[in-house]
Amino acid sequence: LESLVAQRITELTVANDALQKAHEQLKSNFITSIKVFSALVELRGGKLAGHSRRVADLARRMATKLGLDSRHTHDVFVAALLHEIGKVGFGDDMLNTAIVNLTPRQLDLYRRHPARAEQLLTPLPDLKGSTELIAAQFERFDGTGHPRRLAHDAIPLGARILVLASDYDNMLSGTLAKRELGEPEARALVEKNRGKRYDPKVVDALLAV
Repeated sequence: LESLVAQRITELTVANDALQKAHEQLKSNFITSIKVFSALVELRGGKLAGHSRRVADLARRMATKLGLDSRHTHDVFVAALLHEIGKVGFGDDMLNTAIVNLTPRQLDLYRRHPARAEQLLTPLPDLKGSTELIAAQFERFDGTGHPRRLAHDAIPLGARILVLASDYDNMLSGTLAKRELGEPEARALVEKNRGKRYDPKVVDALLAV
């Protein structure tokens, strides 16, 4: 009887290992597909090149610093990879214009790209958590953002992480302002918007990592 039990345990262990490997392979293939999808906008070149990957890396480290569990950290990482996908229909001139230099009409179009991304991604149930973060990326901590004017904890924490990680990279690359900012200038601008555009605890996480 003992030998049969031992044999059964061995069989179950082997089966479990095989399932675990298959699961890890599926996760790897999923992330690879997401990275390819996220490259659609970056293929247009200019200052967008590498932006999503840098934001994803920074956002993941911030999420870990803030103590998010693995599932929510994964949602933040995927949201960061895909947060620009709503820009896929933008013209080259608009993609290469700093946000502060956009015309009123262009700015209105720009503010709608998270909603466009939400429309594109909603049919994919595996991306539900990440899609919610992308849709809320223009909300502001003080409640003056878009599109729902959410404030404080009404904004998903992942979205609060995403907006700061994206803005910080945009500051350094010159996409947000009229010129590229150095790290000290970017940090000073982040601090200036603490409690306004950005959640103070998320600012602390950025500065810590």
